[in-house]
Amino acid sequence: MVIENSLSTAKLKLFYVIGLITALASTGIYFFNFNRPTANVIILTTISIIVILYIGALIIRLNYLYFYTDDKKILLRYYSAHPFLRKYKAFEIPIAFFYSYKIETSFFGLKRELYLVAKNNKKTFNYPSVSLSLYNKKKMITLIKLLDKLDSKS
Repeated sequence: MVIENSLSTAKLKLFYVIGLITALASTGIYFFNFNRPTANVIILTTISIIVILYIGALIIRLNYLYFYTDDKKILLRYYSAHPFLRKYKAFEIPIAFFYSYKIETSFFGLKRELYLVAKNNKKTFNYPSVSLSLYNKKKMITLIKLLDKLDSKS
């Protein structure tokens, strides 16, 4: 079964591009608009809102996430959804070694993190946390049901 959020990631990339263009255009207009203080306040407010939204998106770690599972393995591929300094990461867990999972929420319920744990010969391995913040409610329910099913098998 595959659960991924490519549509949400594409929408977010579009938001980043539009936000960057708007911020750059507003900055240019601000520096060449000396005689209209009211317009300057509106422009500075627009730039501030865009910067605050971008910082908020960085804090809640919006990621593209590809979650695949079959009878043999769990495969996770993910990368940061923001367009700068993107790092592609992936890991694979054999179903026989899957031990448990945990989903934590923070930042007013906007930041959701998935923690996976594998167990092999009495040693537990904690995989890096993966952000689920871009998953909608339907995909979250599907993912939780799937992980509960895998958790009950182990």
